[in-house]
Amino acid sequence: MFFRLTGIKDISDKNYTLELLIEADDAATVKKFLGDQKVIIIGLEIYHGDVTDFGKSYIVVKYGDTLVKIIGNFEDLEQFVKYVFQLELEVIDANYILGNQLSETQVQEIINSAREKQIASKKAHQERLKAAQAAEKINFNDKKLQKAYQAIDDIVNQIDQLMEIGGSKIQPNTRKKLDDTRSEMGKLRLATNYDKIIEELHSAMNLIVETQDFLLDLLENDKIFAINPETKITNVDIIREQTRLAKANLLQVLGAQMSREETMYASLGHLKIFTQYLTRDFNFVLSNKPLFLKQVFKGIEIVSLFVLVELIVLTVLNPVLKLSLSLERVGVVFIYIAVFSLLFSFFNHKIRPQTSRAYLGWLSLIILVYAALMYLLKVLLIF
Repeated sequence: MFFRLTGIKDISDKNYTLELLIEADDAATVKKFLGDQKVIIIGLEIYHGDVTDFGKSYIVVKYGDTLVKIIGNFEDLEQFVKYVFQLELEVIDANYILGNQLSETQVQEIINSAREKQIASKKAHQERLKAAQAAEKINFNDKKLQKAYQAIDDIVNQIDQLMEIGGSKIQPNTRKKLDDTRSEMGKLRLATNYDKIIEELHSAMNLIVETQDFLLDLLENDKIFAINPETKITNVDIIREQTRLAKANLLQVLGAQMSREETMYASLGHLKIFTQYLTRDFNFVLSNKPLFLKQVFKGIEIVSLFVLVELIVLTVLNPVLKLSLSLERVGVVFIYIAVFSLLFSFFNHKIRPQTSRAYLGWLSLIILVYAALMYLLKVLLIF
C-alpha cells in the first residue's frame, strides 16, 4: 500500500517541502524510515487513489537492506531524481510509471549525472562553510557579537523544541515562518552588523512567543491546572510569563531597544510577574460577586482579629508604655470586637454561601444577632 506524506526536511539550513507517496506495509515502517531521514511529518495517511493520479514517475531508494519505492509529482524524471539526491537519499532505480519509459542505460545516466552534481554541490557547501567558520572566528573576538551568537544558538534550540512539541498543531504558515527564521539564524552567524543581528533576534523571539501562546491556547483542559486551589493562576500562565521574562532579560543583555512592556519585565523581573498574577486574580474576583464578597468577609474577619491582638498587646504593655488606657473601656471595646469577629469567623468557616444574595441575607442576620447579643451583654453586664 502507499502512504501520502506531507513533510519538511532541513538540509544545510535549507528547507525542502515533501509531497510524496511512499510504498510500505504499514504506517510504522514509513514513520521509522522518515524518522531516520530526519523528516518532520506534517501529515501521513493511506492513499486510496490511483498512484498515476498523484504522479507520473517513481524512484527506488536504498534504505538499509531494503528498497523503498517513492512516487513523485514531477513532470521530468531527471528533476525528480535530482530532487531526491538533494534529500540525501541514494537512488537505485527510477522511471516513468506510464508512457514513454526510459531504458535502463538512460536511467543510469540520469542517476549518475544527478549524483555527480549533488557531490559537487555538497563540496561547494563545505567550502562555504569553512569560509564562514573562518569569518566567525574573526568576529568572535568582538564581545558584543559573542553574546549575539550565543543568543542565536539559544533561539535555534527554542525553535527546534517548539516545533517538536507543537508538531502538527502548528499551522503550515507559522511552521514556514519558523523554518525561515531558523535558516535566517544560521546566516546571522556570518553577519557583523550588530544592530541588524539584534533586530532579527527580536523578531525571532516575538515569533516564538506568539507560537507558544497559540499552542497553549490549544492545550487540553485536563493538562491545565491551577497552581493553588485559592487562585486562578494556572501552569499555562506561569509558562507564558516566564517566557516573556526570559525574552526581556535576553534583550536587555543584548542592549536591544525594547517595548514598554518588555522594559517592565526586564526592570521589575519576578515582581512584574507577581503583579500580572495579582491583577488576574483581582479581575477574576471582581467579576465573580460571590467570590468578591467572600474575600471581603474574610478581610473583615482578619482585620477584627488583628485589632483584638493589638488591644491585648497594648493592654499588657500599658504599664511600660504609660499609655493611660482605661481597662474598663478597653474591656468594653474588646467585647464588642470579639463578638463581631466570632460571628464573622463562624460565618466564613461554617456557612459558606454560594450566591451574592445569600451573602447579603446572612450579613443582615449577623447584624441582627450582633445587635441582640450586644443588648443582652449590656443588660447583663451593665456597661
